[in-house]
Amino acid sequence: MGNGGQSRFFSWTQTLADLTVTLPLPGWVRREDLRVDVADTSVIVELVGAGAERARAELGAAKRSADGPVGDPLPLLRGPLEFAVRSADCVWSLERQGPAGAGPGAS
Repeated sequence: MGNGGQSRFFSWTQTLADLTVTLPLPGWVRREDLRVDVADTSVIVELVGAGAERARAELGAAKRSADGPVGDPLPLLRGPLEFAVRSADCVWSLERQGPAGAGPGAS
């Protein structure tokens, strides 16, 4: 049995042993397009490099946006965790729900 929640952009579940965050991404996103940093008390997920540039282009972002200039990471999820985790024990994965290129924002 666990707890959880859902926002407009992601959902999460937590048990005594596990925390799972689900963040829907366009089907074209590859592992290399992501930076995931789980610290003991916070989490950051960003699109980087070509992934960040493609997302900005698809969103119609100008050369400078509220998230920073072109070339900077594009934050997707950033914030404190309610309870501390052992960051050394954390893993993350990118799971496909359908064929590559499918999903929101895919062309």
